[in-house]
Amino acid sequence: MKRQSSSPLHVYLVRHGETEWSITGQHTERTAIPLTADGESEARWLSTRLRDIPFMHVLNNPLRHTLHTCKLADLACAPEITPELLEWDYGDCEGKRSTEIREAVPDWNVYRNGCPHGEMSGDAFRSIVPMSLHRCSGSGAYKQFSAYLTVPPNLVVTHYPVLGELLIIAKIRTFT
Repeated sequence: MKRQSSSPLHVYLVRHGETEWSITGQHTERTAIPLTADGESEARWLSTRLRDIPFMHVLNNPLRHTLHTCKLADLACAPEITPELLEWDYGDCEGKRSTEIREAVPDWNVYRNGCPHGEMSGDAFRSIVPMSLHRCSGSGAYKQFSAYLTVPPNLVVTHYPVLGELLIIAKIRTFT
């Protein structure tokens, strides 16, 4: 693989603290679920790791548990509410476990099948790619996201699947 750029990526990715639904494996995006006591402890622990980093931007999705994670991390930079960081709309699957969904659709996979009355696979990814990229110069979503990542340092607080998709974008940016 050939490296495209010698400039390092400067982004920290943080998953929200633990919630009751993350413990039980229930799909959540639009439901306001509070952090558990352990989730609050995890967020406070982040403060010990991140408080001295002068973040240029802290991007946070608008949901309660991600905002609370960011608040408890006690960062010097105020979060920028970024709706594009919402995980996809789970529609009829919201609050259900994958095993429950598979009772009706035996081979169900969120990435392959999407969610009835919610987003289909790929819809969410298309909304994440251009997230807050109006700040960046250049053309093309990948190029813009890459440029954003190289303005040191940045923090993104959101959900696990969104973080995974951002890592894919960073990988595309870093290697060919």
